[in-house]
Amino acid sequence: RRGAFIDLLLFGLPAHELYSRSLSIVVLLLFCAVLSRTARKRCLAQEALGESEATLRSVTDAAHDAIIMMDHEGAITFWNPAAEKIFGYTAEEASGKELYALLAPSRYHERYRKGFRKFQAVGEGPAIGRTLELTARRKDGAEFPIELSLSALRLKGNWYAVGILRDIGERRSAEEELLAHRGQLEKLVGQRTGELNAVNELLRKEILDRKRTEEELSRSETFLSTIFDSFHDPLRIVDRECRVIKVNDAYTRTRGRNASKLIGR
Repeated sequence: RRGAFIDLLLFGLPAHELYSRSLSIVVLLLFCAVLSRTARKRCLAQEALGESEATLRSVTDAAHDAIIMMDHEGAITFWNPAAEKIFGYTAEEASGKELYALLAPSRYHERYRKGFRKFQAVGEGPAIGRTLELTARRKDGAEFPIELSLSALRLKGNWYAVGILRDIGERRSAEEELLAHRGQLEKLVGQRTGELNAVNELLRKEILDRKRTEEELSRSETFLSTIFDSFHDPLRIVDRECRVIKVNDAYTRTRGRNASKLIGR
């Protein structure tokens, strides 16, 4: 009934208080507008962060390789479902545990400690930026081969590490089986090669013997022909069926025919 809210708020005030209170109201309204805008931006940023985290979670949950994050003190801060399946530890069991103490065989702990001290200082190490084949340990104590790809990132002045681990036990078994088959095949090929070399050597000797025999036979035939033709008397050689198989020159002259027409008669 007394008019607008602002008229009621400022009713009956002196001029200087009216100015001061009006200015305070304007400042308050501006502050509320800025606060509302900031809250809106923060809300949008939180929504974007939530979407990003949901996307990252979906990707890491769908991965078949173990994805593990380690903080600057060596404690596990991220553990995806594939890591649970490969190592047997749940995310709750692994979170906060020392990575090398949980997953590495005890005989490698001292080596890992030395390498980790360098990583804490400068974010570098023999495994950073490389893919290595190492031995890991499951929850039940069984050891198995893994392939590890490790990357370093700096957060709030400290070095963190993200590792992607793959169980290569089946691949290693397949490679060993392949090597065994290859060894057997090479052994079999070696045996067959030795046998073939032995057969080839026998054939070579047989060919040489036959060649020498043929050469000796040829020399004998040449020698026989030379002696046979040197006789002045006519000579002929017949087989069991009385067919002429060889004649000398004197015989062909007495018959007046060539040897080719007499052979076989």
